[in-house]
Amino acid sequence: DRAAISYRDNVLVTRNIDVRGEISTDGARFGAMRLITGHGNVETFYRFAPSRRTTDRGVSVSLNIWHGLSAYGGTRLSDGENQEHWNMAGLAVPLLHGSTMSLEQARSSRLTGTDNARTVGLQLPFGPVRMIQRYTWTDVAMLTGPSVFESGRRQLQSMATWAPAPRLRFTYQMGTQWLDGGTARQWTELESALRLSNRTSLQDRKSTRLNSSHIPLS
Repeated sequence: DRAAISYRDNVLVTRNIDVRGEISTDGARFGAMRLITGHGNVETFYRFAPSRRTTDRGVSVSLNIWHGLSAYGGTRLSDGENQEHWNMAGLAVPLLHGSTMSLEQARSSRLTGTDNARTVGLQLPFGPVRMIQRYTWTDVAMLTGPSVFESGRRQLQSMATWAPAPRLRFTYQMGTQWLDGGTARQWTELESALRLSNRTSLQDRKSTRLNSSHIPLS
């Protein structure tokens, strides 16, 4: 188990450029610069994760196509205990009453092999509560160990966000990863965020990794 408090700030440098940053009591750091255009955004970012002893650098792009239909993608290089090159492309499709379905394809390459992951996501708003469900399945080639993010061959992720006040938000996540032989790992995370101003927020995060067990896929 681990808990951390983080401070996040966002500065609008010009009308079309903003800079974001975040620091955490566990030593994690994040920084990003974003170019905002009329039909999309381009962002470059840096992230250090002490729990994985890994530094990430990358670029992401999003494009508004038509009436809420959007395409997005990104590339990331990770250095540290494991080296990984990750690429992703996705499509977000608007549904009824503010709900959205997303389809993603990702590819990771590292010294031990490569894998391709496909993800289907569904986002449903219920007043102040927003529910998100994501299911990922991975085709692994020549992989002798877990990737940087320890993704399994199958992963189910559930998330609920509740905003009881304009400046206060609670987010709860629960995930299950199925590995070889039907072994499953489960984890939970609770995040509380207080927005101090339009650009500044204070966060508290508590993560728990549960014991591995045998949970069948069906």
